[in-house]
Amino acid sequence: MILGNLALSLALPAVVYSICISIFAAKNDKLVSKARGSAHFATLLVSISSIMLIFAFVADRFNIEYVYSYSSIALPFLYKLSGIWAGLDGSLLFWAWLLTICGSIVALTNKKENFALVNVILQLVVAFFLITIVFEANPFVETLSSPPDGRGLNPLLQNFYMLIHPPALYVGYVGFTIPFAYVLAGLLNRSYDLWEDISTIRMWVIVSWLFLTVGNFLGAMWAYVELGWGGFWAWDPVENAGILPWFTACALLHSVFMQERRGMLKTWNVVLVILTFLLTIFGTFITRSGVIQSVHSFSDVTIGTYFLIFLALAMLFSIILVIVRRGKLTGGPKIGSLISREGAFYVNNILFIFALVAVMWGTVLPLFAEWFTGQKLEVGPPFFNRVMAPVGIALLFLTGICPEINWKKTKFSKRLIISLALSFLAGIIALVFGIREWFSVLAISGVTLVIISMYISVARAIFYEAKKRSCSIFKAKYLLFRLAPRRYGGYTVHFGIALLFIGIIGTAYKTDQQISLTKGEAQNVAGYELTLTSLEWVKGVDNEGLITTVSITKDGKKIDVLKPALFIHKNQEKPIAEIDFDMGLFKDLYLSLGGITKDEMTGEFSFIVNPVISFVWLGGLFMIIGTIVAILPRMRNELGTDEDEDLDVALGISDEGDL
Repeated sequence: MILGNLALSLALPAVVYSICISIFAAKNDKLVSKARGSAHFATLLVSISSIMLIFAFVADRFNIEYVYSYSSIALPFLYKLSGIWAGLDGSLLFWAWLLTICGSIVALTNKKENFALVNVILQLVVAFFLITIVFEANPFVETLSSPPDGRGLNPLLQNFYMLIHPPALYVGYVGFTIPFAYVLAGLLNRSYDLWEDISTIRMWVIVSWLFLTVGNFLGAMWAYVELGWGGFWAWDPVENAGILPWFTACALLHSVFMQERRGMLKTWNVVLVILTFLLTIFGTFITRSGVIQSVHSFSDVTIGTYFLIFLALAMLFSIILVIVRRGKLTGGPKIGSLISREGAFYVNNILFIFALVAVMWGTVLPLFAEWFTGQKLEVGPPFFNRVMAPVGIALLFLTGICPEINWKKTKFSKRLIISLALSFLAGIIALVFGIREWFSVLAISGVTLVIISMYISVARAIFYEAKKRSCSIFKAKYLLFRLAPRRYGGYTVHFGIALLFIGIIGTAYKTDQQISLTKGEAQNVAGYELTLTSLEWVKGVDNEGLITTVSITKDGKKIDVLKPALFIHKNQEKPIAEIDFDMGLFKDLYLSLGGITKDEMTGEFSFIVNPVISFVWLGGLFMIIGTIVAILPRMRNELGTDEDEDLDVALGISDEGDL
């Protein structure tokens, strides 16, 4: 792999050249052109290096230490392709590859005078990754011998979701570097209007948020189908590392909208852009330093030191720059009342920041405790659930209320009053039917508020549009999504959030029972009859194990036949369970095998009944669809007016109050 190593070695000087030429470019067109070319050249070199590493996996080049550690001859082709992000060294190269591609996109699309400064910031980040890779995490290091086969990929990672989850998460992480570069470049350039690039920043933020959302949801699905505990989010430190920048990105999406529409929250936007980028680096530090133990993490203290130093320098420089240039962030309209749409956006940001602080504190507290006291401290799901439950409820209600209140003034629409009344009624009904958990009651009420208020608003807008254009309601609905994609894409995302909360409510009523099943005997569990019909030993190329067959019936009616298994894999110390489940819209039946008796006639199982868990995945799907809709270009309004403002007026939401 001489070519890959050579390209990687040349990439760093190319990036340094791009930084230097960009610093001196200013308004010199020739130098700016060279800066763009050098960015593309760096992308080419890192691309060659990355492609050669992928080729090394496909060609079974086990003389390369990284390939030997994460591949084998028997590994399926698709998982060989994913080998580039399977371990520490390759994942850093993959990150650098994505970052250089983003840099080339900026070089192609940014024709403004601030390109040179933006490129300096971007290439400095690329340089950091390349320095780390070249000097500490080179994936092309060769072994002393040429092994005939590799150690293989962790069986837990041989899952379809793991083909998409890591790259989606990386794209989300990397994408937030671009808004960071634009904001810092705007602050550095005294003569440049920082907010001239707000639409560009918004697009990068929403696309990055989309990929981060996809990555987090696919990670949750992977945990659900692979780890065998019947849940989708365990507040693991690495899971938290993925959701921390998601919190600030959510706040940023809303406050960027506020700046575009009302000229408000400018300082918030700058701070959130910087904070989101820093959190991506912090998350990488957690997953790659080994300072916090996790089933997902890579352990390398030296790499962690690199990231910690870079994080400290980036944070210090950003803070100083914001303080020095604070004059550029002042001005613009002020929030008059917290009980207004502007106030709701402001409270929304506060809640997301509170969520960020709470989750970060719970994540790093064990680390601080061990450093200062020498004792290990565990902060588990109960802490996070207690802290995040009220925040989630507040955000849910805000999701239903915010679109229905006026700008500037404290005045509620009739639609909102009706929605609030129905949501209160839904909570009462939940209590009548025996639901006593405060979170479940409030969540049911909040979900009702979101769905009802959204339905009323969308229905009224459709009829308004149909009347205005003399068309059918179906065409009016299509036109609304085309004329105001951001508004109705946002509604779709909010609907997805409501569905997500329905799935979360169901977790409070999950049934989890440990049972022993003997072959040929039936057992009643949680209203179902489970019968172990067979146990079969199988042997594969690099594994062997036991596959059980369990028939499930209810009231004499056959539900499904599940086949949970337990396998011992090559180069794995512990056996790995492969769960099986029956997925339904309102209920999942989830079965995992924990072990067998010596006579191989009785199996130890975990049987879980998960109510409405599918709504978690449906919620994620609608959130993703809504974000894609919001990205779509807005169809031109033939009247030459802002369709969002027209709809606000039609729905009785304006600066003056109800019309």
